[in-house]
Amino acid sequence: MLDPVVSMSELRYKIRSNSLVTSPLDGDAAQVASKKPKLSSSCSPTSITGNSHPIKSGSCKEVEDDLEFLLKNDNQLLVEETMKKYSDELSSTLVHMEQKLEETLDAIMSKCRSMTRTEKRQLQKLIQQLPKENLVRVVEIIQRGRPAEKPCEEIFVDLEKEENVTLWRLYYYVEAVEKAKMLAQLQCSTTPTS
Repeated sequence: MLDPVVSMSELRYKIRSNSLVTSPLDGDAAQVASKKPKLSSSCSPTSITGNSHPIKSGSCKEVEDDLEFLLKNDNQLLVEETMKKYSDELSSTLVHMEQKLEETLDAIMSKCRSMTRTEKRQLQKLIQQLPKENLVRVVEIIQRGRPAEKPCEEIFVDLEKEENVTLWRLYYYVEAVEKAKMLAQLQCSTTPTS
């Protein structure tokens, strides 16, 4: 899972190191560039499960070969293509992980008890108090359980008719936003002003 990230990091470091070594401003720059930081191996087994990757990433040898080839050939286009390859692979992995997370959250929320009318009214009040930027996520949660519709400016939600999974997802999201607000206020009040 971390192979593309580590590979991109190594590539950026090696490119910077090569540019410092080939055109040092003084003797110190060449000496600094020759020091290698400790990087985690791109071969580390850090995946969730063996089958969790949507794309089978190449072997560590392939990644190392790509890096070596790029460093030996000063071709900017080739560097960009390789960076795009790793970036696309990472992006695909993140999308896959997000889908799995959504499925897991739905599975967990399906085990929750039915929400009472009082809780639904409380949830409605809490949603109405959310800042506008947080309402986007509320809409995503609500539309997740519905068939795809045409995009519109406003949506109307009857919490009495929503599925239990959706209601609990909304509840925990709103609760998380409230806790984040409280933490931010607490941090602001404890931070000394100059």
